[in-house]
Amino acid sequence: AEAALKQAAALQPGSVDLLYSQADLADALGRVDEGIELRKRTIALDPLCSYCFVFLGEGLNVAGRYDEANAVLQRALELDPQQGFVHFVRGENLLVQGRPQEALVEMQQETNDGLKLAGESMAYHSLGRHQDSDAALKELIAKHGSDGAYQIAQAYAYRGEADKAFDWLDRGYQQHDAGLPAGLKTDPLLKNLRQNPRYIELLKKMGLPQ
Repeated sequence: AEAALKQAAALQPGSVDLLYSQADLADALGRVDEGIELRKRTIALDPLCSYCFVFLGEGLNVAGRYDEANAVLQRALELDPQQGFVHFVRGENLLVQGRPQEALVEMQQETNDGLKLAGESMAYHSLGRHQDSDAALKELIAKHGSDGAYQIAQAYAYRGEADKAFDWLDRGYQQHDAGLPAGLKTDPLLKNLRQNPRYIELLKKMGLPQ
């Protein structure tokens, strides 16, 4: 993939879509700073691209640069108040900082249904509202079990239920869920899994560096 993208870059320099793909690959390989710089280049080329700001914000979250991420995500909302994914990433930002009540407010504004339910499940869990967390996760599985395996795994991982998280990651692998390569090495919501032997096995299966 990396060789093909380099060849594409030589043929079509300055492509936002190409830079976006290169950033995704950098994230998959755990090269967080490289992914951030590539996403900054997409914004330089297309400063009105709202989703470019969202994915830059996600990368900054991974790097622990939360204030920068928040500013970038606010710009995404200014460009497109209905932009999907942005409230989930803002909620993730707050969850990893230990601010679950604020995170819940963000998750409840997310326009993507699967992300909204996953985010609510995690925020409710942090608030000790376990029945609400279970209900949101149950609804997520019922509605998005065939297209949201990665989000379900995120919720279980965040709740500390490693076996169920890995079961859903395995299902996502079978379903070719794009979340796995994009987030397996860097997603802060999966941090509870990274000392588990099944995590190393999954990296090996996907051909990712360990």
